[in-house]
Amino acid sequence: MGRTIPARSTGGAGALHIGLWRGSAVHAYSGCMPTAPPDLHTLPRVYTDAPLAPGAVLPLAPGQARHLRGALRLRDGAMVRAFNGREGEWLARLESSSLVADRQVRSQPARAPGPALLFAPIKRERCAALVEKAVELGATDLAPVRTARTLGQASATLTPERLTAWALGAAEQSERLLQPALHAPASLHAAVARWSQRPGPLYVCLERREAGSVPYIGSVALSTPCAFLIGPEGGFDAAELAFLERLAADHPNVRALWLGPEVLRSETAAALCLAGVKLRTQP
Repeated sequence: MGRTIPARSTGGAGALHIGLWRGSAVHAYSGCMPTAPPDLHTLPRVYTDAPLAPGAVLPLAPGQARHLRGALRLRDGAMVRAFNGREGEWLARLESSSLVADRQVRSQPARAPGPALLFAPIKRERCAALVEKAVELGATDLAPVRTARTLGQASATLTPERLTAWALGAAEQSERLLQPALHAPASLHAAVARWSQRPGPLYVCLERREAGSVPYIGSVALSTPCAFLIGPEGGFDAAELAFLERLAADHPNVRALWLGPEVLRSETAAALCLAGVKLRTQP
């Protein structure tokens, strides 16, 4: 696999050779020093919390090591991409149970204001899907909210460790460099009080409304920064609805939003809101 085949060249130390990247992607390099393969997106991508610098050793979590060596069958010397949410994306070489950083291939973008998602925890598998799609669609903040109908088991299942793992897994897959901020769970009243004071509108997503009584998401010029509040399974209870409707009528930064005549699952409602922002704001 590592054999090189000389190209038609005059030879010499700087002659161009064609060989196989230690994996599967074909690459060209000069002499014996490999460079990046033509398509970086063919390389696996992993998150690390370690600082990124030339020669830095990046320990792999057990799950990451199993995935790279077991599922992908990579060997020592294989190249992967590493990112930490602070210093861009780097090429790194697999060595035993760690990576060794080589060089930066994508610079770190500045953090821009984006859509935040406030959501009531739901059952584990569906909550994982909600977080995954929110990260893929560009949510900058994820904030769990306790409501009257939030299932106790769902709240207990949504641990900080699990929320972090879901968010990082989605970031690895979706090519994101900026990680969403993960907030501690808060009561509905505390969450609304906090987010209504932030820049941009807080959209309270309501269902079972007459057309025209609440602005429809398709008719609203969504922009960033903004935040969306998604209710629990079964929706907000009567007292919460009265509180939110009163707030939307009186507070200049809180706005009611209707997502259409269908009754959507929480993860579907979240994806609809974030996709609406993405379609209107992404160049």
